[in-house]
Amino acid sequence: MTIRRAVFAGTVLLAVAMRVANLGYVPLADDEAVEALWAAEGTPADSAFWPMQEGSASSAFSRTATRLAFELTGAGEATARLPSAVVGSLVVIVPWLLRRRLGTAAAATSSLLLAVSPTLVATSRLAGGTSAALTAIPLAAAGVVLVLDGEWPPPRATAALAMAFAVAFAAGPHFFTGAMIVLLATRLAVAIGHRAWPEAQVAVLRSVFHRAAGLGVAGSVALAFGVGVLPDGGMVLAEGLRQWLLGWIGPGAVHPLTPVATLVVYEPLSLVFGIIGAVAAWRSRDLLGAGAAAWAALGVLFAVAYSGRSGVFVAWSAVPLAILAGRALAGEIERFRALAAPWQAASVAALLTLLVAYAGLQVSGYATGIGPGSNPLIPAARLVVAFGAVVVGIVASLLIGMGWGWEITRGGVAAAAGVVLLLLTIHAGWRLNFFRERIGASELWRPTAPTVGIPRLASTLQSLSMTARGVRGDLPLVLDHDRAPASIVWALRAFPRFAPDDSDPFEGSPIVLAPVSNAAPALAEDYLGQTIIVAETWDFAGALPPDFLGWWFRRRIPVREEAWLLLVRADVATLGEATPDADEP
Repeated sequence: MTIRRAVFAGTVLLAVAMRVANLGYVPLADDEAVEALWAAEGTPADSAFWPMQEGSASSAFSRTATRLAFELTGAGEATARLPSAVVGSLVVIVPWLLRRRLGTAAAATSSLLLAVSPTLVATSRLAGGTSAALTAIPLAAAGVVLVLDGEWPPPRATAALAMAFAVAFAAGPHFFTGAMIVLLATRLAVAIGHRAWPEAQVAVLRSVFHRAAGLGVAGSVALAFGVGVLPDGGMVLAEGLRQWLLGWIGPGAVHPLTPVATLVVYEPLSLVFGIIGAVAAWRSRDLLGAGAAAWAALGVLFAVAYSGRSGVFVAWSAVPLAILAGRALAGEIERFRALAAPWQAASVAALLTLLVAYAGLQVSGYATGIGPGSNPLIPAARLVVAFGAVVVGIVASLLIGMGWGWEITRGGVAAAAGVVLLLLTIHAGWRLNFFRERIGASELWRPTAPTVGIPRLASTLQSLSMTARGVRGDLPLVLDHDRAPASIVWALRAFPRFAPDDSDPFEGSPIVLAPVSNAAPALAEDYLGQTIIVAETWDFAGALPPDFLGWWFRRRIPVREEAWLLLVRADVATLGEATPDADEP
């Protein structure tokens, strides 16, 4: 195995590891739980409370793959997300396929950025078809470029594109998002006048594309119907389009500029060097780079314009930005190595990195009120010190440029920027995907998120069932809500539905679950209750949290809490040893 292939294999393994590590520690959100519940129909994990209304899954690929995973390994949060995580890791193949155009160093750097991208990792760790669309469409775009370049013969290209199209068509609503962005970006790059391919290669592509599209549609239908196992596959394909169209209607739950802030916060390295790469591509009239730049810009515009926006839409810009940033970073690394005295540039980079780190510590102390030298009477003094550190860095760069040469300064500044932005990206990705101080809506990723109350609710009910019946998940219960959140239904999938008396739906039920606002006062006489916070929703109107610096360092965000009441019949809660006194206040 060559070093080049070993590096690529290591990048793929890194991508897989980051997407599957601790995959089930966050409860399924409502949209994830909907897909998981539809996939679980007809399996041992089927819920007695689902479906609560007529409907269908929105991703044929997700339902078929997740159902297969449930049948093989059993249902769970990690299993529900596993197909998305595995497919999402394949996006790192895109730069490798284009390595002859990008260059080996740029392809390796781009693949690494795609592997560790916080937004792409977060999207891959969500149950559903979004990750499949984010992988299949870039792979299809890379396949088209390879056909036009003549690197892939028609039979091979037809087979590869057909597989990518089949997964993309069956991915669900995000297929339409990605297809629109990529097609518009291609038209824009070509229309501006960048050098295109010879007409003969375009004719070959048309022939291959038509055959692959037909085979892809057939493949997506086969995925939707689960090769005959799932008879309602046609409804699933239609549901994906319906949900995408509904996303254009009505006010969104997220401020239009929040996706822009999300991109800046979670993808600083790809964003900054991606912009540098985009400018270089447009100047050199490189069609591939110009198309990637247009793709990134249109992805941001789409996230701003689409009413059903969320942090997931930022991932559509993260893919092309990573490719552009990889080219720019590879170029900077090559310039650094070509310097007559690279140690001088490294010294400049070390100095600037230390100054930026010192300024960051001062800003952190101002935002949190803690740290050495903290003065609560003059908190703004820390900002003055931080500003002074930045000024010292600028002055030092100018003096070094006039003394050692501007190439040395340029190399040092680029290296320092790369190190600082890489650390910020790792920090953002770690907080978003692997280490949260609290589970809930504390990240600029989704406006509503489940809390740790949901797994605690399920654990409490399992303990009650084990105590009362000797079996976990055997205690029947009542959900007092016409449309209970799918996240709760998923968490309680093992429990049977209580068969109520027609005159009183709660008569004799061991367990009653209801929103706090819906709880019947009469139940207080016979039941013991506990309030559980099951979800949080952002409670601010702007694009950013009101105290942005406080959020950045402590992940504190104003939220509204959704509370449910767990009511346990007194004899079940106390093992028959005590019952509540009706006269007791």
